[in-house]
Amino acid sequence: MMVRLLLPIILALSACTSRPVVQTPLPEPAEVVLNYSSKILADPFNVSIVLFNGKTSEVSRIYAPIREAESAYLPVQLRNTLDESGYWGAVNVVPSKDVAAELLVTGKIVESDAVTLALDIEVRDSRGHVWFSKVYRDYAMDYAMDYATDYGLEVLENTTTDPFQDLFNQIANDMSEAQSLLQANDRLRILDTSMLRYAMLLSPEAFSRYLIVDEFGEIAMQGLPARNDPLYSRVRQIREREFSMQDVVDEHFENFYDDMQKIYPFWRQSSYELLVYNNQLEGRQRKGPRAGSWAAVESVYRTYKELKLNEDELRELASSFEREISPTVTEMEGRVIELQGSLSSQYKTWRRLLREIYAETTGTMPGL
Repeated sequence: MMVRLLLPIILALSACTSRPVVQTPLPEPAEVVLNYSSKILADPFNVSIVLFNGKTSEVSRIYAPIREAESAYLPVQLRNTLDESGYWGAVNVVPSKDVAAELLVTGKIVESDAVTLALDIEVRDSRGHVWFSKVYRDYAMDYAMDYATDYGLEVLENTTTDPFQDLFNQIANDMSEAQSLLQANDRLRILDTSMLRYAMLLSPEAFSRYLIVDEFGEIAMQGLPARNDPLYSRVRQIREREFSMQDVVDEHFENFYDDMQKIYPFWRQSSYELLVYNNQLEGRQRKGPRAGSWAAVESVYRTYKELKLNEDELRELASSFEREISPTVTEMEGRVIELQGSLSSQYKTWRRLLREIYAETTGTMPGL
């Protein structure tokens, strides 16, 4: 009797998470094979991927913390895919937008559950040129769920293969295709503009005359400082030191990604099973009274318990991501620097210190 009473509670609670009912049939997505670079590119672009925006009005309060975890997890998956393709230099996930990035990738999570993943992705180079802005959507057909009976829910045999990898392959392929359309002088301008934009952050008084920004945010380069300009040489040195902080950022994101890998695939599995079960139940209700099955009720209850346990762990991961991490101790210009606080605060403090060091050694006013 207790299990019979629990079933409507389980279904009601699962509806509170605002997960859509699985529609049948889903579109059959074509397999997307990742394109690999056939040669080593000279001066490949560095890519900065900003944490995705996971805040949408459609996300329920219960599900929001998981979306926060995905906002850091999914960019790392895209980074790994871009790295594997071999078309790029350093590919990094960054806590906040890097206006001096050679290539900047921003994204918004439009939809994410165990069945569908949709990301709104924009790729923009240092000149402000948008390579593309597109919504990518994929379905979890790779799970190949096989429900042998009208009731029980079978366990996934393989949770290590990401069911949405095709989506990330497509983004990577589109980026490499857009890059292939660039002329040689476009590539040089992207690299030079990136360095000049960084120089403007350090000293707008000294470098603002080299760049003009129009009303659409696109940037025209008006020239370059002399090769032997001491201020510009110092900018390059400071920029290299900033890259060293990225090692700390990368390690934090990689640890977070590894922790998510221990939970997230299993949350997807449990969520998928519950979604499909609800869809099956809805179909039976439309056809008429359902023949009861104790095994089916117990199965969905076990799935629901697993789902909630995994959700609790994902919430904990999301909330801990921006807590204080271990202090970062580094050396620069003969001084020992210790950074404390969250990842974002350490990143901001590091960039501020670099601007101050630049100002001290060049006698200029630091940028904001």
